[in-house]
Amino acid sequence: MLLSSSYKKLNNQLSYFTNYIFYCFKSPKTATMNTFCIQHIKHVALITIFCFLGFSSAWGQVANYTFSQSSGTYTAITTGGTVQNSGTTRIDDQTYANVPIGWTFNYNGANFTAISVSANGWITLGATITTSSTPISTGSSNNVISAFSADLIARNASSTSNIRYVSVGTSPNREFVIQWTQFARYSSSNTPRTGDNFSFQIRLSETTNRINIVYGTCSATSTSGSTAEVGLRGAANTDYNNRSKTAANAWFNNTTTGLANTSSVNVLNTSMPASGTIFTWRPTYQFSISAINYGSSTWCVGETRSVTATLVNTGAATWLASGPTTPCAAGNNQVAISYRWNGDGGSWDVYNNRNPLPSNVAPGGSVNVTFNVRSPNGNLLGANNLAINLIQQECAWFAVNYTSPSIDIQGPPTSVSAGVTTTPICA
Repeated sequence: MLLSSSYKKLNNQLSYFTNYIFYCFKSPKTATMNTFCIQHIKHVALITIFCFLGFSSAWGQVANYTFSQSSGTYTAITTGGTVQNSGTTRIDDQTYANVPIGWTFNYNGANFTAISVSANGWITLGATITTSSTPISTGSSNNVISAFSADLIARNASSTSNIRYVSVGTSPNREFVIQWTQFARYSSSNTPRTGDNFSFQIRLSETTNRINIVYGTCSATSTSGSTAEVGLRGAANTDYNNRSKTAANAWFNNTTTGLANTSSVNVLNTSMPASGTIFTWRPTYQFSISAINYGSSTWCVGETRSVTATLVNTGAATWLASGPTTPCAAGNNQVAISYRWNGDGGSWDVYNNRNPLPSNVAPGGSVNVTFNVRSPNGNLLGANNLAINLIQQECAWFAVNYTSPSIDIQGPPTSVSAGVTTTPICA
């Protein structure tokens, strides 16, 4: 996938390169125009070289998410949204695909506006899903969030056992809640295991992209144990962030980081999550921009502007204004800001412009930054977009970046006379 994407970007840059050479050769041959063309052909060639060199890694993998746990209150959703219940037979292995969230949730570095739900205690981001009771370690569904994945079945066929999903709250702080009420482990012949009663939620938070798994009443009477997969899966089962536990005690404060995608948490009468147990995953390095000023939406080729922006730390780690810039040193590296334009290809270093932050920024905090931005290199005229991103120096670029509304890039002079440039269109 990365390789094909790289070739596509390389092909785009070669197209820009060819078009620009053609444009320059058919233009009037004057000293000014020749200088202009040579300068910008060099820029396009440089961008093309960057495409050959590859791309920096990003904090997009779910393995890099930060896990935490807390004890709170389970608030059941009893009204609104969509309720899934057959009314005549128990829910068992059903899936519900392409459920609209109502807003955009970023997971694993990608934006999603829909989820798909499994009756077996998990969801996937996106419009499709396959049946599985071990979605982190096996199966073809990726971008998985698993609260209690096992072979589950509704405790009864009435409306008291159901799956409900609904968006609650107001923008930009909404939550999308997926709730399983009164489920149990499958026993045999379409019946639940006697004594099981599990209720839990997956809650997706807007803006922060935080994931909360909240457990309600979860009880069992059987001393015969089983396991459940709990945690995250990324774009493949080799990218995971899950929990592990084998001791016969409560889940809160007793799970550890999974060391394999098959790691699981044991389930029996003495090993259950207490009501109000909250498992949280959130991106370690992530930001949003609450305000930005780059002047008018019309720029000239070769123009440089001073851009100001307010950056908000929506991740789990503190951004450091100073510290090592090489090599990557376990979260101690300096964080810097950079930019590119949408036609520049894959590299964030096209303009050699990494600007350290003026101060440290704790999670939830913000900082005002000012930095210079140059208009696009090469033949990137017309509608364009300014993209801004942060990097933990020599570690990885942040997985989610800011992209501006459309900016009109106006081109070189339309006419020349005796080597003296006339007034450009955008002057």
